[in-house]
Amino acid sequence: MTVPEGVLWRELRKRPGGLKFRRQHPTGAFVIDFYCAAVKLAIEVDGFGHDTAEVIKRDSVKSHFLRSQGIATLRVPAKVVFEDIELVVRRIVQVCEERALRLAGAGRVRSENAHVPLHHPLDGPPPPVGEDLLMRETAYAKINLALHVRRRRDDGYHELETLFAFVDAGDELSASPAAADSLRVVGEFGGVLDDPFGNIVARALSALPHGAGWAVTLEKNLPVAAGLGGGSADAGAIFRLVRDSFGLPEDWHARAAKLGADVPACVASVACIGRGTGTELEPIANDLAGTPVLLVNPRIPLATGPVFKAWDGVDRGPMEGANLREMALCGRNDLEAPALTLVSEIGDVLAALQRTGAWLTRMSGSGATCFALYDSVDERDAAQAAMPAAWWTLAGALR
Repeated sequence: MTVPEGVLWRELRKRPGGLKFRRQHPTGAFVIDFYCAAVKLAIEVDGFGHDTAEVIKRDSVKSHFLRSQGIATLRVPAKVVFEDIELVVRRIVQVCEERALRLAGAGRVRSENAHVPLHHPLDGPPPPVGEDLLMRETAYAKINLALHVRRRRDDGYHELETLFAFVDAGDELSASPAAADSLRVVGEFGGVLDDPFGNIVARALSALPHGAGWAVTLEKNLPVAAGLGGGSADAGAIFRLVRDSFGLPEDWHARAAKLGADVPACVASVACIGRGTGTELEPIANDLAGTPVLLVNPRIPLATGPVFKAWDGVDRGPMEGANLREMALCGRNDLEAPALTLVSEIGDVLAALQRTGAWLTRMSGSGATCFALYDSVDERDAAQAAMPAAWWTLAGALR
């Protein structure tokens, strides 16, 4: 028994959660470090040498055999055992409880290894049991409650202050372990993405360790080039899927920022303040969660570059307010005016929304999507029904 195995065994012998564990349990041609027979869970402690191709291949063969026997595997890095043994034990008990529910038929979990960041990133996909291999995630639509452009920087980018918020609907992604990465794009706006290998989802997969590969299906429900951060939201969903299965690398924020300025905010997809190019994030108390919101787009794509180029260069001041609602009401979108010079239909959308009783209407991002916030779902739904049938709409609530 290795030293980290000894440390963990000392805790497991105390029967945390009333669970009984076996040490060095033989199964077929393999020996499991620790085994909980009650929930058919194998616990493997990965030493500091688990980054070689030979060990990775051996562990993969072992995990696949255990899966064929109906045994789930939880991999625990030795480093975490030394750093926080209490966290490890809590996670083990949590997974055992989820397994017990699944085996008893009292509920289903998406994957035995989901939400357990102790899985070693170099060991390939976590081996879920049975046929429930599909992972799902929503790429939540991003809106800018306020977007203040402060100045053009010497590097060609713009210094921003923005108030990110997210709607509880958007694109949908599903993924399953595969021999190599693949991407299939479907949905109303799927045909617009004519380069799947250059798609930001494919680039996000390349940026993160996630085993041999994932077969990903992207259902593109959000319009493209619409000011909703659709591509960034898709990338953020990939980051969350990887986080839940493997954990994210320490430099995840830098990797996200390389994909796009909105991607770091889209990883968590919760209201926050963005500064710099939008990648410098600050938390903010969310007093608008659950607020009914309507998104409307005239079905005219609008690229970001020309809108920023048309900005007049005037700094109209910083964001102000004590909370999210105040900052939104006191804020503005400095890209709205230049966007209107490129797509005049944005003005028609804003005028239509302003007649619906919303307490805030504004263009999102660089356009052409506009949003309206309401005090009630009935008001929102009535507003959606009043929009021209030719326009794209989405009714939801702020997260």
